[in-house]
Amino acid sequence: MRVSVNGQVLNEGLDDGATLASLLDGLRASGKVPPDEVVVEVKVGQRNWTGAELVERREEVLGDTCEVAIGTDDLRGYSLRILTDVEGMVAVVQKAAGEVARGLRQGPVKEANADLFRLLDAVHQLLVCLYQVQNTCGLQRGLADASEPLLGRVSEALQAMQGHQENEDWQGLAADLEDGLLPALVGIADLIREMKGEL
Repeated sequence: MRVSVNGQVLNEGLDDGATLASLLDGLRASGKVPPDEVVVEVKVGQRNWTGAELVERREEVLGDTCEVAIGTDDLRGYSLRILTDVEGMVAVVQKAAGEVARGLRQGPVKEANADLFRLLDAVHQLLVCLYQVQNTCGLQRGLADASEPLLGRVSEALQAMQGHQENEDWQGLAADLEDGLLPALVGIADLIREMKGEL
């Protein structure tokens, strides 16, 4: 099996029962993966394992895999990657919120309401990522304090939207998007740019 770390091919003899976890443990123990670096990508054969899949498949036997390519980054680089991804998510959610608000105002409401469900799912994913950013990127106290009211504004907007949706008040729902959710997202985008500048 061929193993590489950040493009550098290593001579690693792996036993038949080797798993990703045992491989990474061995590479860390030998110093080939520095202890202060984070594994950010793993390619097994022709398939990239990312995010949750890395966690789920850590104990899976690598077996006849011909190649394992591992990419690492220091904490600053890893944090920058996360913040850049979240920044992109915020931009997508902002655009979608504006489009859903226009759809609710112009009709047909049924289509806009279907788009709203997709938007709410995207907002939920964004909130999960923002909480992870707070924990992973080691926010300085001032930035962490600044994020609290923004997340609170998103939560308030979502609660108001739920009430308007239940009452089929489409104009009120559009106003919640434009006057509640969108300004909070603009604030979050500004905060992320500030966080990137602090790294």
